[in-house]
Parts: sequence; C-alpha cells; structure tokens
Amino acid sequence: MDGVIFKQKRNPDTGRFEWCAENEDTTDFCQDLARAAYADMLHDEERNKLYFQALKNVIQRQKSLKNDPVHVVDIGTGTGLLSMMAAVSGADKITAIEAFEPVAIIARKIIQLNGFADKVNVISRRSTDIYSDEIAERGDIAVAEVFDTELIGENALKTFSDAQKELLKPGAKIIPCKAKFFAQPVSSDHVLNWHVAKSISLPSYNVRLCVPPNLQNCPGLDTVHDIQLSQFRNFRPILEPIEVFQFDFEKAIAFDEHKTFLLNLPGENLTGGGKLDAIFTWWELDMDGTGNLILSTKPDWSDSKNVRWRDHWIQSIYFLPESVDLTPNSNLYLNASHDEYSFWFSASNVEMKKQKQPYKRPLCTCSLHKILTRTNIARFNDSQRYERFCKIAQKIVKDKSCVAFGDCTLLPLLALQMGAKEVYLIEAEDETQKFLKSYADFNSLGTKLHMVHGMAELPETAKFGVVLADPFFASSLLPWHNLHIWRLIDDLKQFGMLTDDCQVIPNKAEICAIPVEFEHLWKIRAPVGKVEGFDLKPFDDVIQAAIKNECDQIELQPLWEYPSTALSESRVLMTFDLNGPSLHQNVHSSTEFAFHRAAKCNGIAMWMNFYFDDQLLETTGPVSSTVTGQNPKWTVTAKQSVHFPKFPLKTASNLKVDCHFDHKDEAFFKFSIF
Repeated sequence: MDGVIFKQKRNPDTGRFEWCAENEDTTDFCQDLARAAYADMLHDEERNKLYFQALKNVIQRQKSLKNDPVHVVDIGTGTGLLSMMAAVSGADKITAIEAFEPVAIIARKIIQLNGFADKVNVISRRSTDIYSDEIAERGDIAVAEVFDTELIGENALKTFSDAQKELLKPGAKIIPCKAKFFAQPVSSDHVLNWHVAKSISLPSYNVRLCVPPNLQNCPGLDTVHDIQLSQFRNFRPILEPIEVFQFDFEKAIAFDEHKTFLLNLPGENLTGGGKLDAIFTWWELDMDGTGNLILSTKPDWSDSKNVRWRDHWIQSIYFLPESVDLTPNSNLYLNASHDEYSFWFSASNVEMKKQKQPYKRPLCTCSLHKILTRTNIARFNDSQRYERFCKIAQKIVKDKSCVAFGDCTLLPLLALQMGAKEVYLIEAEDETQKFLKSYADFNSLGTKLHMVHGMAELPETAKFGVVLADPFFASSLLPWHNLHIWRLIDDLKQFGMLTDDCQVIPNKAEICAIPVEFEHLWKIRAPVGKVEGFDLKPFDDVIQAAIKNECDQIELQPLWEYPSTALSESRVLMTFDLNGPSLHQNVHSSTEFAFHRAAKCNGIAMWMNFYFDDQLLETTGPVSSTVTGQNPKWTVTAKQSVHFPKFPLKTASNLKVDCHFDHKDEAFFKFSIF
C-alpha cells in the first residue's frame, strides 16, 4: 500500500463518513488550489496594475532617498508575481514567503522560468513564524496581498504587525500602505430573508405558522454574508456610506477597536419612517500612501464608472442583533467593532450611555443560524415554496398518518395545520429536533408531531399514507445529492411501512441544464497565460491538470450573483420516478442543445426540479422561463451547479451532452460534451 493514504469523506447521499484510499502523489493539494479560484485574482487587471505601479513608485522613492540596495519582502507570494514585479521595478533583493509548500514549488518554477532566480529567494514558511535572526537582513519594503472580502479575515493585521517586528527595518514601507473600511446602513425585507425566521401565512389553505419568541429575540451570529452586491437592488439606503475604520499598516495597529457614530437621519428618504435592517460594507486600499493609487471593492451602484468586476474580493452584509425603527430628522447611533479577524455592528436610536452592551458580539440563541447557512435560511423563509406545497398537499394529507424527512423542514407542521392525523419526522440532529419542537409547541402542534432520529425508531406497526420528502440535506454538495430522499423512500418501502395507496410528495425529479455565456464568472477557471508580461505557465499547468482530474468537474455557484446570457432553451437531462424501482440502476441519457446566436459557451448551468405529478414543488434553478439571449433569473434560495468547459465552445453547431447517473453507492452524476 505504499503511496496510498486514507482520507475520511462524507458521502452526501448516505450522510455517512467513509474512508477512501487516495494516491499520495496525487492527493488533492492541487485540487484544493484549483478550487480556491486563484486564477480570478490573476485575471484582475486593475489589481495587477496597481500593485505593479505601487512597487515602482515606492522602490524609486526609496532609491532617491538613499543610494543603498533595496530589499523587498513579499509576504504570501503565491505565484511569485509580486516578487517579479519588484525585481523589474528595481529591487536589488527579494525574499518571497509562501506558507503552502505546493504553491511555493510553483512560485520557484515561475521565477526560474522568467529569469529572476538570482534575485528572488522563496521561503516556504508562514511569515508570522519567521524571526529576524532567520533571514540575512531585514527588508526595506514589504508587499503583501493578504486580504479577503472582510479585509482582515486572512490575518492581515497580525501579518503586518509581525512583519514590522521581525522582518522589516524601522521606517520600512508597506504596500499597500493604508486601508479604509466603509459601511452603509440599509433597509431591506429581502436582506432579512437571509437572517431571521419569518411567519408563514397562507389563508387560502388555513395555514399560519408563527415564529416562536426565542427566534424572534435571537440576535443571530456575527458571521459575514459575502455577496456580489452589484447584483442586489432590493434595498433602500438610509444614509451615504460612512468610513468606520482606517488602518495604517506602517504604524502600530489596534487589533480591537470599538466606535460609535452619531448620525442624523434625513427627512427626505424616511418619509413615514422606516427600519435599519443591515449594514453593507466594502473597503479600499491606498497602495503607495499618495492617495493616487486606490483599489476599491465598492459595488457598481455606488460608482458605476470606476468599478471593476472581481470575485476574490466582493462585498459584505452584516446583520444587526435587531432592526431599529427610524424616525425622520432624528439621531441614530451606529456601533462598529472589530477584532483581529472580523467586524460586527449594532445600532440604536437610544443614546450611547443608555445602551446595554453596545459592542457585544452577537451570539445565536435559537439554533437556526447554527443549523442553516444564509442561503438555506432564505429557503426556510420561501413563502412561494410553501404555497406550492400546500396546493399539492391540501387534498392528500387530511386525516392521514404521514412520515417526513429533510433537514430542518417545516412541511410536517404545515401538513398538520391542513388536517394530517399525525406526522413522524425523521431528524437525526438533536439541536434541529429541539428547534422544530419549539415551532410545534408554539403553534399547538406538538402532540401530533413525533420526532425520531432514524427509521429504526419508527413504530414497527406503522403504516404511512403520505411521505413528505423535503428535498434538502445540509450534507448535499451538489443539487442531485438531494435525491437522498429517493433512498429514504425506497427504505420505507423495503420495511413495509407504506400503505398500498401511499402518496409520495414529491414523486418526480429532473436534472436540467442550459448552456450560457458568463460575463465574468468563467475567469475563476480560465488559464492565466501572461500577467503584466510575466509567464505563469507552471501555475496554469497545475491548475488545469487538477481541474481535469476532478471526478465530476462540476461546482456549486450562486448564479444570481453572476450575469450570463442563455445560449439555448433549457433542457431536461434526466427524469427520475421517485416511486419507481430504478434506484439502484445506472441511468444514461443524451441531450442536444440548439444554439440560436453566435457566442462563446463558457459554462453549462444545471439544477434540480421536483414535482408531484406535473405540479412543480421546488426548483433550485431559474424562477421564470429562460429566454435565449437574456440573463436567466436564478433563485436566491439555492445554489446551482456549473461546468466550465476547458475551452469556450463555439456556438456554430449544436451541443450534444451525454449523461451518466449512478445512485448505487452515492448520487454520482457525470456528463460529457461532444
């Protein structure tokens, strides 16, 4: 077994952890690198040019002040791009530091290929683990790209602080020099769909499910929700953006800060009052300290003329512990905090001295924010999904014994309100059971809802007339992994727990697809080639090989954030009869897409539809019919699967897709393009 290592992986279909043998030489270090989408950063022309110009400016400035050799320390060198920029800009010596050994190997190859091996020394260590006595001499300049969407989430503050102590000379220059963090208070019910549980009111079906008090009073978590805010328009700005924090990386940095801003609310935008629901944030970098080279992550609706697309740095939404009622021409107190890695906010219309713990970090007390992601909370709040379910279930569940499954599902409670005799819910997690029990008890349904951890706990004599299969599991990595409901339906049949006339909701599923031309998203998987004149072929070789070795070459993306153009009508790739016997069979199908316009197909988007007979129960794809030549309108309550072809496909001829689905061990789906 030499050269083989064992890794524990979760099977998304069974939900169990299993040990898998992998070749030690081809283990997924490179796959991890490919999934990290470093290519998107290297495709960011504005970022590359600003770093290059800042290095030129600062190195020339240093040389004009004193005629000594200039030593540049490149922290987190990655491909070695910034080190090579420093060499071209006049640096006499460069120390490139990279913590991840496989990346350091790539950097050495790229630096050698471009002819800078004599100037650049690559050290494979964390910069915070290197001390002054371990390097030949301290640096005159540090350059680093150690930022994330939250600015400081990748340890930027400690990185620069430690560099000043251990790696740099007194008075050394840092690129970028400074950063500003901006906040914009907004009002938006749509934003709250990602954060708070909402009551379900469907009078046509005699359904009203109220939110228990423990959920209503929960402050949530301080975890950031990072999205492409340029694609989000369902909000009302309360005030203009505010600079809440500034960081000077060349000086001592405070790891913990708390500030309160007294803001006067205008009258013109708050006619009739309103609510403060969330804080939108972004940041900007002053690259060389002059204020002339500014890199900003602001959304395009804030300044449509000077915004560049990028996906490695986007924008963030911070949710408040509670929404604040606003009155025109009154005061608002905005509390902003950060520690070494993250930010959080609160707000009040009560003056500071009367607030209780204004800087306290939010902590979830209701479990919802621990159980579900932000996207899944939006699904949890999707009233249209519940209305479709009630339309189907109202004629089926009355006076029936039901069995249900699906993570954190409210379908059993809706069925009980529509007259179901009782519902047995299979829910393995104790925390989720406790959460759902609070819902059931508060809505006087607790005596009819019976929760068990698995099928073995169901009554031996049970006979269920209805199966409520909510197609969502937290362990699902791709949309078709939610076909785990099919396995559970089959298990119930095998155990003889279903009546002869049992109705299964849903009873049909589809995998659908559409070829698209992404405006920008293709960049995260596209070869880089040359950047600012530097050849990065060794990086491309590793990334493309890793992508090729991925078993499915399919990944999950929230496509509503990424504009694209539909190049054909959508097609059903596969249909599954969830009442049928084909669970353990291999399924093959072939589909053809007809292109109607000249374009480059750089992505194929896929999703799941679930039906009861011919009535749509749920989709993880477009919320309306797709139109060739237009941007599909994707749901925000689920992510979609995307395949990026190795090369953009010309649309001069039709596109043929061959699909293979194997549900024997796990929901394995693969397709090939011809």
